[in-house]
Formats: sequence, structure tokens, C-alpha cells
Amino acid sequence: KLQFLYFIDLHVVYTMSDDPFEDEFGISIEEMGFDPREIRSQEQYDELDETQKNFFSNIRYESSLAPEERQKIAEKRKKKKAEEAKRKAAMKATDDRREAEEKAMLDGDKKNVFVPLWDGFDQVSFSTLVDVLRAGNFNICTGVVRKFSSMPPVADDLKVVSKSGVSLVGDFLFDLKGNSNFVRFDAIIVPAGRNVDSLLAGNKKFMSLIKKFAFKKKMVCGAEDAPAFLFLYQGILKGQTCTGSDTAENEIKNSVPADVGKNVTFVKDTVVVCKNIITSRSSADAVEYALTILSNILGSAAMIDVAQRLNYEACCDRVKENTTEPPEAEKKKPAVEGNEPTKEPVGKKQDEKLDIET
Repeated sequence: KLQFLYFIDLHVVYTMSDDPFEDEFGISIEEMGFDPREIRSQEQYDELDETQKNFFSNIRYESSLAPEERQKIAEKRKKKKAEEAKRKAAMKATDDRREAEEKAMLDGDKKNVFVPLWDGFDQVSFSTLVDVLRAGNFNICTGVVRKFSSMPPVADDLKVVSKSGVSLVGDFLFDLKGNSNFVRFDAIIVPAGRNVDSLLAGNKKFMSLIKKFAFKKKMVCGAEDAPAFLFLYQGILKGQTCTGSDTAENEIKNSVPADVGKNVTFVKDTVVVCKNIITSRSSADAVEYALTILSNILGSAAMIDVAQRLNYEACCDRVKENTTEPPEAEKKKPAVEGNEPTKEPVGKKQDEKLDIET
């Protein structure tokens, strides 16, 4: 009976105001999901969920305090609320700054690709990708992917160390929250490297971005362990053919649950193209991997031009077999005879090399 009387008393005390709880207790009726003034019986109280019961208990406790004590609690609550608002404003400012920086990196006249970096990436695979794609006039943006990113980011967040111990600074810290720039990238390209299963696969936002790209039919590329730990469990390898490291092969064949890798065909080719998914076996195939990506985005003619300039002609035939010509490449007219890039005589190159060495 005393409990019911208290419920009724609470109802009477606060009847005069529409929503007194916002000012008195720092929470509105809308946030609580119920009006404490309407709880007049044990049965009504029992119908509340645990969170609502906690709200009600806190209100009942504070109502029993002396006015001075209630005033102190109210002041502390206002101070905490102001600090929270300040923190949210700082986070929003950081997000806006990041978005502006990342937007500035994008080039409307070039193909924009996102290359993730993490502690343990393969330096050879990454450097080859950069050399080949920049020779093909790609705009490359490197985003550092952390399992847990700090807010706001500190300078060390942008520094990563390759598996051979070489330090590198990325363009920006990857964080998908509040960012719409990633939809403007033409491809995600993951180089070879270690710790893919623990660092990259541990970032849920990055995994979500890969899945979104794959289902939007944008190019998704991964080398070594990436096909298994980044693509397999996102469902984007279902019914596809891929390659990868021995670790990736074991993961696909012994996946848990077993049906995840059931419809995936694994082959031990150097590079495999299956629709919009490109996979590579190891960093030893970095040149072919990079040229295949370039060829499937810009066409075989652009690939051959880059390969000749970088002296990678030996890979051209294999890459052409692995190329699906993009629509824009098919529309271009074939090169006019006589406009092929001229090659200098081998003897001249040798003479120049001899002069430099001398």
C-alpha cells in the first residue's frame, strides 16, 4: 500500500507540468518511453522493461532527497551534458575535416582507387601497385586501417610498418562513419601482407565497405590472404573462382561453417579474374596483379602502353588473356600505324649504362 501511495503522490506532485522530468532529472518522457506519472499500480510497474524500471527507480530516489541535494545533482547533470555536447561537436568537426581532406584527394579526371595500409603490409606488392597504376594515370589514395581507431586521430595513427620493417605514412585514417566519399572510388585494391585476418578483417567498417563495393559491381582486388579473410566471409566469393596463398586455400577449404566455402573454386594460378573480383596468389606476382587491374579498368591497350614504358612486356600476354575490356576502352579507336612508342636500340642503352657506371 505504501508503494502505491508513493506512485500516486509522484503523480500528484508532477501533474502541473507537461514534462517536468527533462529539467528535474535530465531525461524526457520521450527518451524514457513512458510517463512515470501514469504508473499507479504494481501491475503497471511490472509491465515496464528493465531500463524503464531503472529510470523510475532513479526518479523515485531523487524525489526523496532534500531540495539542496537535488540541486547539486541537477548541476552535475547539466555539466556532464555540456561536456557531452562539446565532445560530440569535436567529433563532428573531426569527421567534417576528414571528409573534406578525403574529398580533396579525389581527382575527377582520373580513376580513383582506395588502397588500404596496415601494420604488416607487403612493401613490394604495395610499391609495384603504386608504380604501375600511377603510370596508368590512376589517382591512388592510401587509407590506414586500424582494428580500433582513436578519436580524434593522432599523428601516429597514420604511420604503418611493413612486414619487412619499412615505415610508411598513409594519406588518411580510414573511418567510414559519416563519410560519403568512398562511393566515389572506382576500386578497392588490397596488397599482399601479413595480419590480414587480425587487423583488416577485425575492422567491421572496412569489411562492410568491401561488401558494398562488391555488390555494386565495383572492382574489388585482393592478394595473398585477402581472398579468404576479407572476401570469403562477406559472401562475395560465392560461385566464384579465386586464388590466394596456401593459408587462404586452407581457410576456404576448411571454412567454418563449411557451407561458406562450398561454392568457391580455388585454383593455384598467379592471378584470377572472376567478374569484378581480382585475386592474386602472392607478392611474387605483384607486376601481373597490378597490370591485370589496370587492364580490366582501362583496357588492354592502356596496359600494354604502361608495360612497355616500365619494361614489363613479358607479362602482357598472360594479362591480355585475363582481361575483360571495359566499355570505354572498346569505344576508343585503334592506334594509328606509325604512332607506336619508339624503342631505343639496345646497344645505346648499354652504352649509356656503361657511361654511368664509368
